Amino acid sequence: MQIFGDEYSKIYDRLYEDKDYEKECDFIETLLKRYNVNGKRILDLGCGTGGHALILAGRGYFVTGVDISGEMLGKARIKAKNAGLKIEFIENDITNLDLEEKFDVAISMFAVLGYQTTNESMINMCAAVNKHLTSEGIFILDCWNGNAVLSQRPEKCTKEIIINENEKITRNTTPVLDTFASTVNVGFEVIHLMNDEIASKYEEYHKMRFFFPQEISFMLKLSGFKNIEMFPFLELTGKLSDNDWNMMAVARKSMREEAGDTEPLEEIKYANALISIILRSGFSSSGPCFFGSADFSQQMGFLPHKRGNIIKAHFHKKIHRNIVFTQEVLFLRKGTIKVNFYTQEKEYICSRTINAGDVLFLCSGGHGFEILEDSEIIEVKQGPYSGRSGDKVVFKGIEGVKDE
Repeated sequence: MQIFGDEYSKIYDRLYEDKDYEKECDFIETLLKRYNVNGKRILDLGCGTGGHALILAGRGYFVTGVDISGEMLGKARIKAKNAGLKIEFIENDITNLDLEEKFDVAISMFAVLGYQTTNESMINMCAAVNKHLTSEGIFILDCWNGNAVLSQRPEKCTKEIIINENEKITRNTTPVLDTFASTVNVGFEVIHLMNDEIASKYEEYHKMRFFFPQEISFMLKLSGFKNIEMFPFLELTGKLSDNDWNMMAVARKSMREEAGDTEPLEEIKYANALISIILRSGFSSSGPCFFGSADFSQQMGFLPHKRGNIIKAHFHKKIHRNIVFTQEVLFLRKGTIKVNFYTQEKEYICSRTINAGDVLFLCSGGHGFEILEDSEIIEVKQGPYSGRSGDKVVFKGIEGVKDE
């Protein structure tokens, strides 16, 4: 039986209208400050009807929401459109996700983790999250605390929603605990009453897994995370106990540099636009490859050659090219710099650290630099140069107003 089907999706927001999404988003922002996350790109896994995504987008974050339920996403898209918010909602399985993008933060709220009822699906989800995070990105999640579930035991309950004086919806919840599988099979019976008569009646069954702290920690570490913290839901200073049904975890992605396995190629994208390409010093390819698009005004390629190869003498034809905006390639010969990326509208996207030997292709949008060590940069871009005032629009970014 399908979960979060059409009927259940229609009443989902009414069922959880008492859920304090604003407070939860406040807490998410507290965690971003605690973990020194400057980037504003958020991947919302199991986003449902957009409860968190809409609020975070309204606060200036660039949010991509993913959910397996097309019905729930349909509601989210309508809400985002009505609010005038630009949010990308994608229908996909979060255990098998490949968006070819990187995010500064991934969130999985409202016990979405509990729908991963096997170790394999749980690890696959965490690995997919890890793949989509930047080198210093964090993963924020909540789930059911196994110690509390076994201590308190799930019970039957009823929730009633009054639509108007003649109409109401009743949801009867019947949980069945499976201690061996660490799951609760939650049965929902939803009755729609009109003038005290049953207008419709249907059932949904959600199998939910509960987790133990050591279990969560082990699976996150297995998937490439470190610095894992766990605490009661929305309580940074609290200590988990058997009274805390919901627990939260925050984990930072392990720095590939620490493992000696720097990611060789990364594309920075925003709203389907390619902002930049980073080619690390360790990049290699068995054959020639070019980066970006053939219609870019600046072209960058990697051309490996074996000893003895010959490139025949040639010259380049005079071709009139119409250059609309400047693209540039930077080679960092020495030192370390931090690059902050922006949209064309001057909105901050994310940051990356560039080390000696790395190549940076700036394709679109804006950018600012912070020199972390004494550095030497080789810059290549189109000419003729029209002067600083004619060539650039300088604006205040997160690095402050600096004379470049």
